[in-house]
Amino acid sequence: MTRSNRDRFGGMLGAVGAALALGMALVWGAANAQAVGLGQGGGTLSHVDNVDSRTVPPSVDAGPSAQSAGPADEAPAPEAQAPAAAPSQGSAATKLVGVEARTSPEGTVLVLKGDGRIDGASSFTLENPNRLVLDIPGIQNAVTTPRIDVGSAEVARVRVAQHDGKVRVVIDGGSAASSFAGRRIEPSSDGLVVTLGGSPGAQPVAASAPEPTAAASGADTTGGSSQATAAEAAPSAAPAPMVHQVTGVKLDAQADKSRVEIDADATVKYQVMRPDKETIVVSLRNATLAEGAQTKIAPEQAGPVSLVTAFAQPKTKKPEVRVVIKRATGAKPTVTRDGDALFVDFPVGDAVAAKPPMLAAPSEAPASAAAPEAASAAPHKAVAQASQAAAPASMESGNAADILQEGGLVNGKEYTGRRISLDLKDVDINDVLRLIAEVSDLNVIAGDEVTGKVTIRLVDVPWDQALDVILLTRGLGFVRVGSVLRIAPSEQLKKEEESRLQERRSHEKLEDLTVKLQPVNYANVDEVEKMVKKLLTARGVVNVDKRTNTVIIKDIPSVIDEATALIKAIDTQTPQVLIEAKIVEANLDFARDVGTTWSFGAQPNVDPFAATLTPRTDLGGSDFLLNTTSTVPTSVGGTTTNLPNNNVFFANPITDVATGLANVGAFLLDQKLNINFQLQAAESNGEGKVISSPRVVTLDNREAKILQGDSIPFQTFQNGDAQLEFIDAVLSLAVTPHITADKSIIMKVEVTRNAPDDSVKTSTGSPAIAKNEAKTETLVADGQTLVIGGIYTVDKAEKESRVPYLFKIPILGNLFKEHEIHDTRKELLIFLTPRVVEHAEVAG
Repeated sequence: MTRSNRDRFGGMLGAVGAALALGMALVWGAANAQAVGLGQGGGTLSHVDNVDSRTVPPSVDAGPSAQSAGPADEAPAPEAQAPAAAPSQGSAATKLVGVEARTSPEGTVLVLKGDGRIDGASSFTLENPNRLVLDIPGIQNAVTTPRIDVGSAEVARVRVAQHDGKVRVVIDGGSAASSFAGRRIEPSSDGLVVTLGGSPGAQPVAASAPEPTAAASGADTTGGSSQATAAEAAPSAAPAPMVHQVTGVKLDAQADKSRVEIDADATVKYQVMRPDKETIVVSLRNATLAEGAQTKIAPEQAGPVSLVTAFAQPKTKKPEVRVVIKRATGAKPTVTRDGDALFVDFPVGDAVAAKPPMLAAPSEAPASAAAPEAASAAPHKAVAQASQAAAPASMESGNAADILQEGGLVNGKEYTGRRISLDLKDVDINDVLRLIAEVSDLNVIAGDEVTGKVTIRLVDVPWDQALDVILLTRGLGFVRVGSVLRIAPSEQLKKEEESRLQERRSHEKLEDLTVKLQPVNYANVDEVEKMVKKLLTARGVVNVDKRTNTVIIKDIPSVIDEATALIKAIDTQTPQVLIEAKIVEANLDFARDVGTTWSFGAQPNVDPFAATLTPRTDLGGSDFLLNTTSTVPTSVGGTTTNLPNNNVFFANPITDVATGLANVGAFLLDQKLNINFQLQAAESNGEGKVISSPRVVTLDNREAKILQGDSIPFQTFQNGDAQLEFIDAVLSLAVTPHITADKSIIMKVEVTRNAPDDSVKTSTGSPAIAKNEAKTETLVADGQTLVIGGIYTVDKAEKESRVPYLFKIPILGNLFKEHEIHDTRKELLIFLTPRVVEHAEVAG
């Protein structure tokens, strides 16, 4: 906010009788400044605090006097205790683990170390002898040394002891007459810091800079002013320090680090603070900012530093310059000095600082808009606070109206403006709108119809959301006219909008019609016609010429322009997909069959080896004579054989064609008996593989289909008439691809494999059709191969024929069996590889 804007803003407050007591500090990327108003109704603004001006204990190198301390003697209870230190960031400590003393000619610093932040400590002093007593509730004493002798002018010794529910630290005063005057007791991230005397020690240079968290504003400063800062706590007799000038701030993004360079006309004392995990504040006390040195720097490339802001801190008794650095979470700075230049280095690592959402041009350093003196006469309570959330400050573009969304307060609406806090009571709506205009740099116009007062309390909300809430409260709305925001009652805006629409419709009825011929290259002209019809006015007409693929539009010029833009948007080349398929069909067949046939009986001939066979007549007696002259037809394996009488015959032949035969015939008992034996065996093993490689190109969202196979004739009968029909026994592949925005391909795939199956017998003798089908929908990347499997069949059979009872004879029982084994396996695999065709010639 520029100085002229602040004067104008202050004038606005005065116009309502100082109704707004506004403490506002818009720290660009830095402090959370807040103005606190006290009292009700006609109460006054008692004080203005700058939160980040709270003192942080100076970093002091431990000198030879640094020691550890332990328990103390018990001290008498005080009559009254000083206020406890305000709690702040960091986890709370559960125990006190040590005490360090750091001395220098300027004073003494005692560091009470805990396993976390020590809050809620109270203190009081005792006399004769001088003692300072600190009571720390809720922690345990883990210090092993009972006492430590310091021997400085301010502190003689330190004693630590455990009491009921608290730890008591007793500091015995030294030789200084007022060793505890102007003391400062401030929490740190790992304990409590007690500063006695001046500001001992110097800032460490060429080392990793400490990052103390800002101390609470309620830190105990009993010996001096109740709100004294570290600089203000110095003895009044000390001479005023020399004021130096900061001449410039630079950001140098190097390969291994990001360096912030702070140039001054002399060596300036500095202090490093960490308001939050993503912000580093370098405070330069007793320093001013040279004209033109105020800056806001954002690097082009992402790195450990995303924003550097330099400004003069307002509302301080002594001049102070602050450099606020927006860093990556956890990025630790290293501070070095070279002459009068100060360098803050952040190493480049994996962490990258969050980039501000929008960046504005540098403006003058923020300043409080209202002084406490002016606020004392305000009749009403009014508090305004511009604060920060995760980032030091939200950055906005030069034209703040660009981020506004019309439509009022609706669900799902996103707000991106700078976060502010407002606490207003009975304030005129026009003054509130002017306040938001100042915060957001808006150009706002509100007419006489915008009246009334509002009472609002909003905490840490975007200013554009606050504007919507305020307007909704008073039944107002806004419209954008270029970069200007016009505010008026919502009903009036609705009537104006309806009036504009009515005027537009009346103008359309009087406007001349024009004709335009719009060629269509890729889209379907009939589908385009349907979409264009929805845009036409009541007098508009659209026709198509399919011969030339042209849309003929007749309407007013504005509608023709809209229709033309629509046709050009949808008339784009449809992408194509090249689908390469490999279809592999594998078959495996195995069969084995073993059987026997044999017979045993009387030898029918007198001499089986004679040239002329003479039937025997000596078999049997006169009462029972065996017939040896006739034969009996016997069917074996489908073949009929005439066998002689008086025989025993066993047949277990194989069903397949024998690939091996063994025949044995013999005569027994002086050629009176004969025996015949035949062993049959067959085995087959087959493997088959069929590979097909079809390839097809189709448009996006259009089906592509491939067929391969035969049409088999089947004879059917209907009403006694024979008819011939053809059934397809084919391998078919149907694919419908869709190309997504990231060039992936969604495919609907349907695969069928229909083939004749002779193993299934039908009444007409025609072969049956064996069907295998697979249907799926899948997502694959461009050029990735998809495997569709699962059509896998296994047919195993084992059959045995045998002679009852005899097959159970050990070993010999195998002569009365036939054993057959069949094993058939089939597998169908389909490999699909879709590719997006960028150019038409690739498809060929």
